[in-house]
Amino acid sequence: MERLFTIVRSPDLDLSAAHRVRKAARAIVWDDGRLLLVKSRKYGDVKFPGGGAEPGENAFATLSRETAEETGYRLKTRIKPFGVTVEYGRGDGGQGIFCNESHYYVCGVYPMPGEQHLSEYEIEHGYDPVWMTPEAAADQNDRVPDDPAIPWKQRETAVLRLLAARRKNP
Repeated sequence: MERLFTIVRSPDLDLSAAHRVRKAARAIVWDDGRLLLVKSRKYGDVKFPGGGAEPGENAFATLSRETAEETGYRLKTRIKPFGVTVEYGRGDGGQGIFCNESHYYVCGVYPMPGEQHLSEYEIEHGYDPVWMTPEAAADQNDRVPDDPAIPWKQRETAVLRLLAARRKNP
């Protein structure tokens, strides 16, 4: 899968040191020029549905579970790889290096959503499914102040801008 970009959250990280890797799958779902996203009522940011893979879970299973949990929408069975982002930062408690690989896939969903099944932190963030153009979503994220509670904002905004640019220049 094509690497879209790499983010290094701390300039003093030694990227040659051993690090823990978390793999995540994120859904890019288009409908009539808009994307299915998740918006936080608490912070105001928007992000792609998705999250970390459970042990033994393939990309489709992760995408299917996470999209249904966060948005209520059921994924259709065909997915197409789009690209991967890599983020390096400090590990838990500021110790070691943590690497987050986000694998983005273009997906389809069935038209009628079911119920969300949010985790505790997702309930705290107040996640709601929304349909927005990539431009509007990126602009929304630009208006949200940086906050350690939403470290994904930079990554998600960059992917939204990339999608908007590719849509204009296919």
